[in-house]
Amino acid sequence: MFEVPLSASKQGQIEQLVADKRSAIGGQELPIANNLLPYLENLGIHIVQAPVSQSNAGGTPSFSALYYCDSTGGTTHHYIGLNSADYFDRQLFALAHELYHFFTASQTSHFSPYILLDMREKGKELSGEQAIADREANYFAAEFLLPSTTLHHLVQKQFDKENLFIEQDIPTLLRFIARIHLSWWLPYRSIVRRLYEKKLINEDQYNNLYKEDPRNGEGQYSLIAKAFDPDTYAKLNCMTKTKTIDNGSLECILSNYTAGLIDEQELTDTLLLFGKTPQELGINFSEGLDDTEDDE
Repeated sequence: MFEVPLSASKQGQIEQLVADKRSAIGGQELPIANNLLPYLENLGIHIVQAPVSQSNAGGTPSFSALYYCDSTGGTTHHYIGLNSADYFDRQLFALAHELYHFFTASQTSHFSPYILLDMREKGKELSGEQAIADREANYFAAEFLLPSTTLHHLVQKQFDKENLFIEQDIPTLLRFIARIHLSWWLPYRSIVRRLYEKKLINEDQYNNLYKEDPRNGEGQYSLIAKAFDPDTYAKLNCMTKTKTIDNGSLECILSNYTAGLIDEQELTDTLLLFGKTPQELGINFSEGLDDTEDDE
């Protein structure tokens, strides 16, 4: 069962939003996933990355990302927390998903369970306002990473057809998807969904393509993708496990210490989460922590 589609009018609204935002960073015809993090930071969004290994029964991360907006003290700060225990291409999708909530300012906080990025894979669906908002955010993420006009153009350029309904050769379709995946960094199954929701493949093709496991290194799709570009395939299928914090948030932590809002131990413990020390950042405690505390 395919995820309940958005109305044509809502799709059009989201596509126009994407066109407006993309116009400032290269237009519709260029991949932007590789520049997604700098783009978010340029918007003033603080990015915190950390691996959260708790997983669902299938071994997948229990959540993908979260968005939080804080206006304490009269100054508004926007944060996205990214679970780097996920595959890299899905991390990018999660960032784009949360970007929609930032642009629409629909709520001050948003939590994205892993299931929202791939409802069908888990065989579940959410209901109510959250489900609608997340379907919209998923559509935005896919459109932002790979605009539908570009996808139609790629089909026309490759096959000289408006759709692929009579193109029954699955390996041919897998090669086409692999080239898109490796160039635009949109997850494999998101590309399959895009092809189907844009009426570029039929239901039988969708079902056959969706059954393919893009993470199985010995599977048909993986072998094709690795033959095209093994380095990019490995990058997109890597669980980065990154621990990092953006420079703005890092400076805020240091300012909290110098203003006396947190003490030396709190500063040390917080920086340790991201593999940093106060000394590396030019903070030398006047009395220091004892050797036992340093070891801990």
